[in-house]
Amino acid sequence: MNSRNSAIAASIFAVGVALSLAPAASATPSDDGTSAAAAACRSLRPGVWGCRAVNPVPVYRDHARLGDAPLRWIQGGWFETNCKNDSGNYSGPGPHSHRWEYTTYGGAGGWVPDSKVHDETNPVQNCPR
Repeated sequence: MNSRNSAIAASIFAVGVALSLAPAASATPSDDGTSAAAAACRSLRPGVWGCRAVNPVPVYRDHARLGDAPLRWIQGGWFETNCKNDSGNYSGPGPHSHRWEYTTYGGAGGWVPDSKVHDETNPVQNCPR
């Protein structure tokens, strides 16, 4: 093997070692309790998205504040949402601090604070005004 081929082989080996020692990418909780590498809520059918969230998921009344008592809780760590509202009361830390997702899943309609949702909620349609 000539010196050029040896240098290429050494470079490939070094890259392989570096990749094998690097931690695998994963969705790990961030400081605000959401996933650092969150997946997006997925479309289940027209106008309905499924989102992963804390378990249980708190559901609040209209115009709620985080200090209010939830109307109910959804068990299972996920919920269905029909739309999102970006102009609500403070919904907790995170990239969408005033976003709430509307749900009728598991009972009467109510709102889930975006800070409790692990998935990215940008794909969810906006609620009609």
